[in-house]
Amino acid sequence: MSRLMVVFERITSWGEPQYRIEVTGSVNIDVDVDQLHEVCVSKGLISHRTVPRHGDTRLNLRGGEKLSDPYYEAEVLTFKGKELYAVNPRFLGGRRDIAYTVEVRPKQFSTVHPSEFKRLGIRVLRFTAGNYNHMSKPFLERLFSFRSEFKLASFRFKEAPLLAPSKPWLEYFNVCSQVLKEAANYDLEAEFKEKLSYRLRNM
Repeated sequence: MSRLMVVFERITSWGEPQYRIEVTGSVNIDVDVDQLHEVCVSKGLISHRTVPRHGDTRLNLRGGEKLSDPYYEAEVLTFKGKELYAVNPRFLGGRRDIAYTVEVRPKQFSTVHPSEFKRLGIRVLRFTAGNYNHMSKPFLERLFSFRSEFKLASFRFKEAPLLAPSKPWLEYFNVCSQVLKEAANYDLEAEFKEKLSYRLRNM
């Protein structure tokens, strides 16, 4: 079972048309959450690029639209039992370029990256990953988020401004499509094209 919604709208009232696109969806997966996590790592949706390490600095990139949104959060099972692992942005400052430093909690996990969980025998019970790339001058907004719990994977993508209809945050949209194809036999590309075509016909 799957659900997909595509919103495509003009965000300028004069001059050259500029647009915003947002894609949200959910799909039942054929594997458990830990296996889905492994697929996300193998395809690069969870990587050192999307989930920074403790102490790293990122410019104009945090975990989500809210400052409190993590780059990554997971309930994991270790030899000690269940624990909550989180990779959070902390605002450093800036005007045109906003800087964030990265904090991993709990502290004993500060040297561990999610891509290493399988090798370390850490099992993932649920997880969320996301990046929000933003600038005010020039205006830029790009978002991806991906989460899974039990047998359901949910995702959201957003980008503005666009000069023409296209996939939001192309790089990660394509990676997410590969993940869902392998883990759920779900063709995100095909359904996106169908929903976008419908939206364009009815604008």
